[in-house]
Amino acid sequence: ATPAIAAESVPGCKVYYPADTLIDLATAAKDSDCWDSSMVSKQGRTFLGWSEEQIPDITSGAAYTAAQSKIVAQVTMVAPGKTVYAVWAAMPVLNYDVNPPAGAEAPTTPESVTVEFNTPAADSSGWKTGDKTLIPGYTFQGWTDTPNGDDLHDWTKPLTEAETTVHAKWQANKYVVKFDRNADDATGSMGDQSFEYDVEQNLTANAFKRPGWTFVGWNTQADGKGTAYQDKQAVKNLTAEDGGTVTLYAQWKHAPVNLRFDANKGQGSHDPVKGLAYEDIQVPDDVNESFSRAGYLLAGWNTQADGKGKTYHEGDLVRMGATDTTLYAVWTPAVVVMPPTGGEGWLIPVWTLW
Repeated sequence: ATPAIAAESVPGCKVYYPADTLIDLATAAKDSDCWDSSMVSKQGRTFLGWSEEQIPDITSGAAYTAAQSKIVAQVTMVAPGKTVYAVWAAMPVLNYDVNPPAGAEAPTTPESVTVEFNTPAADSSGWKTGDKTLIPGYTFQGWTDTPNGDDLHDWTKPLTEAETTVHAKWQANKYVVKFDRNADDATGSMGDQSFEYDVEQNLTANAFKRPGWTFVGWNTQADGKGTAYQDKQAVKNLTAEDGGTVTLYAQWKHAPVNLRFDANKGQGSHDPVKGLAYEDIQVPDDVNESFSRAGYLLAGWNTQADGKGKTYHEGDLVRMGATDTTLYAVWTPAVVVMPPTGGEGWLIPVWTLW
């Protein structure tokens, strides 16, 4: 048989082979072959071997499967020669999709990774499962093959597609809101309320009561100098901390009360004087002239109808309690004294002890 020259032989590797000789084709490894991948390369491609027919560059797993039977490691030399064709596959690119929750500020997208065909891609993002710092209010759960799916990417799986995208999976953080009555004399109880970050819900309706006080809302500080919220207000994102606790303190103001006046067997009336619980209300200067009782003089106002409580007079300050306070007219019997010379008489009070 006539020796033949291998067509398109690598420079420095011109070899003559007898016809019908079984030839081991060169590989891309740095071994005893006449060439290796450092001598022949193609931008962005992985050398897979040789074929006796031309195969378009492989860009998918399906194309790779179809081409595998055509990639040969040996050929039999024929006269006057034989040509084998390099088989190339596109080097897969792994892309990262940070996939932020709606309305959330996306973290910086990690750079894509290019690997040799049919080899796994190592995770180069630097993100760690369970990281709570990448997006406020969310915990990173890992990378998935489908957006928002549960199919975590297998980093040991060889890549054969031209492009593969992994998607960040996020879990909204959960936290608890506690309600503090913020007063020793307040009564009632309220259970904790569970929240999920970015999910709005109404605060539990206030169930606390406090004698003489009106509930006016909640605050993140007991002294009311923090963030204020109304009763049953729709809220979200009170904290970004996973498993965190937010305490809301009840805010109170003195309840409105009235200072009332009772004629106590006399006649007349006077409008109540409005004020606040636990504060002072002044007895009006005109209250006495609004009441009368035949044969009696108005001697003051008492917290008891029998006059055995505390007595007040016009202009005095009355310290209010939790509810309305009623003052009762204090009446003193009077006698008519006639002047010696005749004419109209005048009343003189007859003082008695109650």
